[in-house]
Amino acid sequence: MKRYKTEEITVKKETLYKVLCDECKKDISESEDNLYFEVQTGHSLWGNDSYESNKEKDYCSKECLRIGFEKYALDAYKTDRFEIECVRK
Repeated sequence: MKRYKTEEITVKKETLYKVLCDECKKDISESEDNLYFEVQTGHSLWGNDSYESNKEKDYCSKECLRIGFEKYALDAYKTDRFEIECVRK
């Protein structure tokens, strides 16, 4: 004979509700513009440990993206990848 008991389980789930521009801190999710830019940077200088250098940033406009790229160019010796994806909301 099998007996069962009822248990209440609480699950916490993390959901994205806001995207802030990494340059100007503007709330991209409330912007009327349908586009924003996702950027990934990183390098391969450390072999298998290079994944620790990966960073993701979001930019609300071409102007903020330009500023972010200029900052990247100043420290380009620290990273060898700057990938841009234009995202439609």
